[in-house]
Formats: sequence, structure tokens, C-alpha cells
Amino acid sequence: MSYASSFTAALPPSTLQIVSTSDHKQRTEYDLLKFLATVQAFQVQILSISWQHGRDPIGQGGTARVLETPVNVNTSLAFKHVAYQLVATQPHNHASTQYGLDSYQLLMDAVSALPESQVFRLLTVEVVALLHPIIRRHPNIAQLQGICFEVSPGDQRPWPVLVFEKSSLGDLLSFLASPVGRATGMDARIRLCADVVWAIAYMHMHGILHGDIKPENVLVFPESDGQGCNARVTDFGFSTLQLSGQASCRLKLPMSRPWNAPEHDRLSREWTLTEAMRADIFSLSMLCLWILFEPYLMGAKPRAEDVKQFCPDLVGLDAAMENINDLKLDRTLPVVAQRLLELEVGSLDQGQRYALTNFFELGLSTDPLDRDRVDLQEFLRGVQPTWIRDMSPRQDLARDLSLQVSASDFKSFHRCDYRLRSHIAHCIRDRHQTNPAEFRVQLALCYYTGFGFVRDESRAESILQGSNLKVQDLQDILRQGLENERYRATQWFYNLSQSGSVGTEAQAFANIYLEHRMLAEAEAYLNQERRDLTAVLGAQSNPVNDVSQALSAVYMAQSMFEEAELLTKEVYQKIEREKGSESQPTLEIMSQLAGLYLVQERWLEALALQEQVAEKLYTMLGDESEEVLQAWNVLALIYSSLGRVDECESLQRQVLETSTKVLGPEHEYTLASMCNLANTYCEAGREEEAISLQERTLETYRQILPAGHPDVLRAMRNLAVMYSTVDRWDDAEALLSKALADTQAIFGERHRNALLCLGSLAVVYRGRDRVEDAEALQIEILQARKDLLGDDHTETIASKQSLVLTYQEQRRWQEAERLQEEAVETQGKIMKPEHPLVMEGIVKLAIIYWNRRRLADANELFNRILDMRVKVFKEDDLRTLDVMELLATTMRSEGRSKTAESLLAQVIDKRRVKQGEKAPTTLKSMSELAWAYWIQERWQDAEELHSKVLEARREMWGEEHRLTLDSESGLAAALAGQGRWGEAEDLWTRVIEKGERVWGPKHFRLMDCRERLAKMYLKQKRWQEAAELYQSVVQDRSAAAVVEPRDMRSARVGLAWAYMGQGRGLEATVLLKQAMEEESEDHQPALLRRNYRHLAENLRR
Repeated sequence: MSYASSFTAALPPSTLQIVSTSDHKQRTEYDLLKFLATVQAFQVQILSISWQHGRDPIGQGGTARVLETPVNVNTSLAFKHVAYQLVATQPHNHASTQYGLDSYQLLMDAVSALPESQVFRLLTVEVVALLHPIIRRHPNIAQLQGICFEVSPGDQRPWPVLVFEKSSLGDLLSFLASPVGRATGMDARIRLCADVVWAIAYMHMHGILHGDIKPENVLVFPESDGQGCNARVTDFGFSTLQLSGQASCRLKLPMSRPWNAPEHDRLSREWTLTEAMRADIFSLSMLCLWILFEPYLMGAKPRAEDVKQFCPDLVGLDAAMENINDLKLDRTLPVVAQRLLELEVGSLDQGQRYALTNFFELGLSTDPLDRDRVDLQEFLRGVQPTWIRDMSPRQDLARDLSLQVSASDFKSFHRCDYRLRSHIAHCIRDRHQTNPAEFRVQLALCYYTGFGFVRDESRAESILQGSNLKVQDLQDILRQGLENERYRATQWFYNLSQSGSVGTEAQAFANIYLEHRMLAEAEAYLNQERRDLTAVLGAQSNPVNDVSQALSAVYMAQSMFEEAELLTKEVYQKIEREKGSESQPTLEIMSQLAGLYLVQERWLEALALQEQVAEKLYTMLGDESEEVLQAWNVLALIYSSLGRVDECESLQRQVLETSTKVLGPEHEYTLASMCNLANTYCEAGREEEAISLQERTLETYRQILPAGHPDVLRAMRNLAVMYSTVDRWDDAEALLSKALADTQAIFGERHRNALLCLGSLAVVYRGRDRVEDAEALQIEILQARKDLLGDDHTETIASKQSLVLTYQEQRRWQEAERLQEEAVETQGKIMKPEHPLVMEGIVKLAIIYWNRRRLADANELFNRILDMRVKVFKEDDLRTLDVMELLATTMRSEGRSKTAESLLAQVIDKRRVKQGEKAPTTLKSMSELAWAYWIQERWQDAEELHSKVLEARREMWGEEHRLTLDSESGLAAALAGQGRWGEAEDLWTRVIEKGERVWGPKHFRLMDCRERLAKMYLKQKRWQEAAELYQSVVQDRSAAAVVEPRDMRSARVGLAWAYMGQGRGLEATVLLKQAMEEESEDHQPALLRRNYRHLAENLRR
């Protein structure tokens, strides 16, 4: 499809600018088709990528937000997309202040008020400005790598997203605020100024206005040799091309305080190009003042008393911006600049001082005419005598805009969200109604191929009537478009795509469909489109492969794993035949197939494929290749899932060492590798090593990134979780409180990151037995997510389940049951029954039923999920084994100990094969089997198994780990069952002593251990010691915020027997009667009634 005619309308022969002309009727209307025509004319790559929705904004202006996503180990992308969801009344977002974004909400009220044509005009202006050959080759202007699309969830409209390379150093404002930026010397700051000045001078020399110069619109990149950095200007949404014969055009500019010129006092003002360029010079001068003297202006560097009157001690960026704005309005900025230059007299030579003095005196003048005397090229020669740049004369851009537009690249759109294709087709149909001659061929192509519509060859033939074309000609046009892939991204992005680091984002699109609750619609659409494309192009064509991969991802999101696997294998076989088994596209689809197995937890099949991928990539690219490092990281994840901790750790160490060597110790991928290794240490029970490594990681993040950066906050949360594992609750709470305060100050109280911090803090509260505080936080999080995301969003469901865990900790089983049933019901509405999250939710509900002694209900749910998991994931799947183990526990509680024993034996055998003898889950299953033996009074078998588990846990986690204490308590129970009272007493006494340190003196596990020891005393008729222990248990359980009724009854019955042994029958009867009164007659346990009758009989005697 071609948009040549649209582009002709989008680019009048003489001008392209965001202007208000005297004749509004002559103004061109812009839309998606005109934007696509511009994209085609400038050969911009349409990219099938998207940002990670979990990442945070790194920039926000009046009409767009900028987000980031990592692509490979040495770069990331920045996405500038239309802020269509913002409204005029949206409150101020402090994130804009922290990251140097427009703290005055530049044109924020215009986003939804602007008509669609104005939004597309802004985007078109930026594309034209960035990709004109004059601008495109400039080293200090950020390159546009391509475009992708975002679909708004409300009206399903696609909006263009501009894709840039993003530096890890961020924009100028965040860079200068970071420790690295603060350490930057005057020479390096002058080089940054020179970079920006040269970019703006070059634009002005060729008649291009930027229109919005500020620190947020300058990105800082490290030099290729690692020595120093350079600056690149970005954000051309308000730039203007002044073409020949258009000097009378009037412009409108944004207002970004405090960087706007003093004469720019209202948004409604209209400017000539000359006036606007004078405003650009003022903003540029202010920017250079900020670069050179930011430490003084922020109050972070000592200042002389006469300077303090201009640069007082300040707190925060907002205060500094307000002070600079006041200095501008007071017309004292030139004076401030001279005073600051005097402070740095030792850092500047005579030529630099003269150039800067003259530049600030004229550039910061409140008289716009003074700025005409600013010679930017002379300034550059003054501050950098060795500066040499291309000083070619101004070119007339009108001649350079001779554009050749041919057939569209058909393949690009089939790698994007299907809703883009649908919207394009409907736009073409609408335009065809008013201008059939221009859009006849495009609309016929849509119907002939099934592009946006169900394929209808007769409709295509009907549309072509009256032209010289036949339906057969469409096939030739289509084949030509497929054979000639016209558009090539920038060399940087092309290299990235050739390396396999950037491919189709089928899974990302499927996740978006899930969030928008459109999976069923997406499945139906993509199935139809696949059939249509196969009929026209054949099953072997690339568009069919692209749609097949998108459909496979949609199947996966619905847990339709057989269908997804079938399609993925089909595509794999096609690519392998075409490219060969050793090609990177083949290895990429192999890795996708391994990912499909990972989702299903088919670890061994995933392992076999991923090992092949890693080995072949290693042979082709060597051990220092980024692709190999990525493959190894995935392989390490599989090893961890299989319980092969040593291999996982070894591989992660290798990745970390290589990343440190190749990319450096401060690179984001190196730091991410450190986090991965720290998590492995923590999961293996090596908490102190994990904490040490994570602390180093956090410290490095803090050195290179500003406080409040998302990566810093994420590292703080991870470290807090690790502190929690070793009961360093004070450290965990302090760290999370700091992270929460930073997050809320930057992003607002209800931002996603703030809610994540609150959730982690709630876990800490729960661990500290502050369950009421934890509950309050989790209720707050749940309500916030309901308001922001709705009841049916997966994050809202996760919040409900977190609150369920707190209710369980409080033994509030009825409330836990109600909330978990709600979560399960909601999951059932938006996901298929076979989805892992649905099955996991039902398992959690069954556990609650088990704790409420609804054993039959729990048994039914466990059996249902077990059957489903065996069908979907196979019998030896690890989560399936978890369900089998839970079912065995339920059977044991029902008195079906032999059946439970048989089921547990199967689980252990399978775990030994898949995970190893000493894997944590294998040990847990062995512990459950030991208790099954204990219930059957097979004391020696229970002792043997508990001893094995205890030895392994001591070796893995040490003496004072909670799981080690659990095993010691189980072994003591087995010894007591054999009448080996002394050994059991010694062991239980040690467990209680260590448990006070590990669990805390009032923890329910410690109460359980004391009760077990008291029961043994009863059997030994050591009535006094039994009574003392039971009294402490009853007292502690009575004081607990929430206690399980059966636990309270058990302690009271035990105390009653101890009293009876001491001859205190009346007190014993009172206790038993109290226990019985707490339950209705129908729910009184038979054993309790028998105990009461027996004690009453003894009392009568």
C-alpha cells in the first residue's frame, strides 16, 4: 500500500511547520495516513517492538511521554508516545520535577483538547526535522531509530511512538544531579555546552528552529572509548522548518519555565521565525548556565556571600527552578553569570572567560535584539580552541524535500499489533469514500489480502472498476512489495536487529491484549488473518510466519499450550529450512520454543533446547557476545528451577565476570547480573552472601544514578526482602520506608512503584507480627489498584491474594476464604481454566478449606486441579507435584494415612529425578512422608526420614533456620513416640531455645513446640511441668491477636489433663466446659466430648 497521495497533501510545496497562519482555511489537516506517508517518504523503519509496561517514564512534555525498555546488554530504547490519556485537570506529577521534566505541565491541558490532526502534525514535524539529511547526520542530535505503535485501550486507536536510542546516563538534568554528574569537572561541562551549542547553531544555520530547549531535551551519552561523554539534542515536537518564501509565517511555541525567554509570557503569542530564534538563543544561554554552574545554582557548592544573595541554600529541584525563574524575571541573570564565572576563574583560560562573558551578557539579555549579536560559531571557537566543525553555508531545504514514494513495505505492519492494520484499513475506506481515485488501489489491496478486513476478492474487484487495474495486478503489486524490503533502520538499530536482540514482540502484544481483555477477539482476528494470508501468499511466506507467532503468543496467554506449541514448531521448521539450523533466526525461534516450555514448567525440554541455543551461539559468537550472555542467563534460570543450584550459580558467575570485563562494573547489565546471583544465593539459603552482594549492587546504583531512579528503588526493595529472610526487620523496614518516601516524592502516592514498596513493607510488618499494620497497608494497596486498574486487573487480583495471606497469618479463615473465592471467580472470568494463575488460585482456596477443616471440599479442589495439571503440564511437572503433596496432606488429615503415604512416595521419587535428593522441595516432601509415618505410629521409619531431612537442612541452612527447627521438632516427636523421652526432651528444649531467637518468643510455631513437649510430659505423668508449659501456651494464645479455635481447645484440654493429674479436678472440668461452650453441639469434636465425660467421671469418684 502506498500513501503517496496523502504525503503530497501532508507536505505543501513551500512549508511544513506548527504554525498559525493568517489563513486558517489553508491549514493542512493531518491524520494517521498522512503521518505514514511521511514515514514512508523518509524511509523510517516500522518496528515491531514495545516498551516494558513495568518500566517508568523517563520524560514527559506537553504532548508526549518518554518511556524506556532494555533491548540488549549494552543499550536501551526510549519511546516517545502520545499522552492521549492525560486530561486538562490532571494534578501535577512530581516525577516531572525529579527528572528535569516540565514542572509547569507544558501544554498539559492541550493533550486531550488538541484535535487529532494537531497531534499528528506535531509528530510529523518531529519526524521531518529529525530525518532530514542535514539533521540526520549531525553527531550532537539524537537519532530517530524508527517508529512503533501504541493502541489506546478505550477507543482502540493506534498512536505512533517515536523510538530513540537512550543513554544509560539519562538527560542533562538527571545526569548532572547524579554522583557521576556532580563529579564532572569544568572542562567536561564546557564540552557538553559546546555539543549543545553546535547542534542548535547548525539547526539555525539551516533555518530550523528547535523551540523547546531545556535540560530534559538533551541526552548525555558516554564516549565510545569510555573517556568522557557527549550531549545530543532531542525532542523536536515543536521544531519548525523555515522554507523559502515563508518569512511571514507566524509560529506558536511551548512555554517551559524557567527556560523560556522573558518575552515569552503567554502560550497564545504568535512569533515570526526571527523572533522565535531569539527566544531559542535565550533558552540556550540559560541551559549553558545550568550545565556550567548547576552545583552553585542548586546550593550544593560553597559560594561567596555576594553570590549567596542570588544562589541561596536551597532544598530540592523545585526550589532551584523557582529561584532561576525569579532571577530571570528580575533581569539579574547576566549579573549572576558574571559572578559565577569569577568563582571559576582558575578553571578557565582567558579565551574561555571572554567567550562565556560575551555569550551570557548578550544571550541572557532581556532585550531580544541584543541576542542577534550572539555568534554561536565564534563562541565555540572561544571555549574550545581546537573545535573544528563543518561550516558549510546554509542550504535551502525546499530543494532537499524532493521525496520519492513507492509501494509500502507490506511485511512491517504484520509484525505489529493487529489493531493497527484494522485502523489503517478503515481509514483508507473512509478516505476512499471522499476521494475514490486516490485510494482505490490501497483499499482493493486491503480486501484482496485480508489487511484489516476479512478477505473478499470480489469486493476488491468491484473497487477496481473504472481503473486500468485487475485483481491479478494486485498480486504483482503485492509481490513487488514483499520482495523489495525498502526501509532500513539506522545502522545502530540495524546491527541490533541483525544480532537477534530485537525481534517480533508477539508475547508483548499478547500481554497487552490480556490487559485490554481482548484475547478472544485477538485469537479470532489472527486466525482469520492467517487463513487469508495463506490463501494469497502461501504458507511459507514471512507475513504468515509473523501472524502465526502472534497467534501462538495469544494461545499461550490463554494457556492453550498445545495450539501454541504446534504453531511455534511449524514456524521453526519453515525458518530452519529457509535459513539453516545454525542461523540466528532459527536459534531465536528455538529460544521462543524453549520459553514456551518454561511457561509450562517443562523444564527438561526447555533445558534441552536452551542448551543447544547457548552452545551454537557460543560457537558462532564467542563467550563475550551479548547474545551468549543472554542465552546463559536463561539457561541459569532453568537450572535454578530444576534445583541444580551449583550449575545455576556457576553460570551466573561466568555471566557476571564476562559482563564486568566487557561492559564494565557500572553497566546496567552487569548490575542486573549481580542481582540475579544475589537472588540465587538467597534461594540457596546463603542469605549473608546474598545480602553482601546486593548491598554492593545498591551502592553502585546510588553512585551512578540519582536518588529515586527506578533501578535504585528496585534494588532497595530486593535488599529489604533479603534482610527479611534473616529477620533483620529494622533494616528492612528502614530501607523500604526510605524507598517509599523517595518513590512517593517523585512519582506520587498512588504510583505503581509506590504500591510495590507498600506491598513489601506490608510483608515486613507481617513478619514482625504487626499484622494489623500489614492488613491496613494491603487494604490501601487493594483499593488503589481497584481505582486505577479496575477489579479485573491481574495486579488487583494479586493484591487480594496478598491480603489473603495476612488473613491466614491472623487465622481469620472466613475472611481469607471470602476474598480468595472472589479472586478465583475474577480469574475465571478473564482467563481460561487451564491458566496457571487460575489453578494456583484454586489451590490457595483449597488450602484455606483445609485449614477450616472443610476437608472434603479441599480434597475435591485438589483432585480437580491435579487432574487438570496432569492433562496440561504432565504428571512430573513441579507444580503438579506440589498439588499431589497437598492432596496427600489432606488425606492424612482425613485419616487416610496409607493412601497419603503412597502418594507422597510417588512425589518424592519424581522430585529426586527432576530436582535431586537434597533440593528444598524434595526435603519438604520427605518431611511430609515422615509425618505420615508418625501418624501410623511407624516411629522408626519417621525417625529415619526426619534424620535425613534434618542433616540436609543443617548442611544447607545451618542450625538456626526455621526449616532446620521444623525437622528437629519432627525428629523429637518420632523419638517421643518410641518412649525415648530423654532424647526427645533434649531436642525439644533446644528447639524452643533457638526458636525464641528465630521465630520470636510469641510465635505460633514456638507455642506448638511447647505444647508437644507438654504432651510428652503428660505421658510421663510429669504433671507439674506439663501444667506449667500448658499454662504458658494458653496464656500466649489468649493474648494473641488471632488464634485458631482448635489450637486454643487443644491447649485447654491438655492443661485440664495436667490439672487432673495434680488432683485439681474442678479446675480441669471448668477448662473443658469452657472449651465445649466455644463450639455448638453439632461442631463439638467427639474427642472433646469424650474427654469431658471422662474427666467428669473421675471427678465424681
